[in-house]
Amino acid sequence: MVKSGKRWCVLEKNATGERVRFGDTLEAEITSRGEFGERTLRFLTGADVYAAVEQIGHVPLPPYIKRHDTPADRERYQTVYARETRLRRRAHKQASTSLQK
Repeated sequence: MVKSGKRWCVLEKNATGERVRFGDTLEAEITSRGEFGERTLRFLTGADVYAAVEQIGHVPLPPYIKRHDTPADRERYQTVYARETRLRRRAHKQASTSLQK
């Protein structure tokens, strides 16, 4: 998944021009289709997309775990890419806070 602010490249089956809802607060429009079936989503919100995804998202647990995900699972079952994204976001927030001072 390639992410750049309000535009994300994802694997999605809907057609260009359709809208996709994520929970009650997040909506995106499919703006293009790639050569290998990937779609580009443009989020239709002024809010922080990353924060909204973290709030409404769930961790997909392995099929042998027969329970719902918990907050501890967000750390336990993350990929290296997710960890790098969180570190980059944290560094960005710290930099923007120090620049505002």
